[in-house]
Amino acid sequence: MATHEHQHPSRARTKLRARAQAEGLSVEAYLERLVRADQSAEDELTALALEGLDFGELIEPGPGYWEAKHQKLDERLRGTSGVRSVPLRFAPRD
Repeated sequence: MATHEHQHPSRARTKLRARAQAEGLSVEAYLERLVRADQSAEDELTALALEGLDFGELIEPGPGYWEAKHQKLDERLRGTSGVRSVPLRFAPRD
């Protein structure tokens, strides 16, 4: 994740020039690459969000849903790793 630092403009320019040179690019070409990469990442995130919305039927996960999920996971863990887990009890929501 990028951090937003407040730098003096000349230090920021120096850092930008150094990064562009390290990539073998002009500053302009380096900035264009950053913008394209940002747009590509945004497009991918949008596609994944839309895919998630079209994934299937919506459910309301209440206590019974989570208990069943936990039981299936518990059974799977006992069957594959020999680990004993402690059963969880879920309190109903108010």
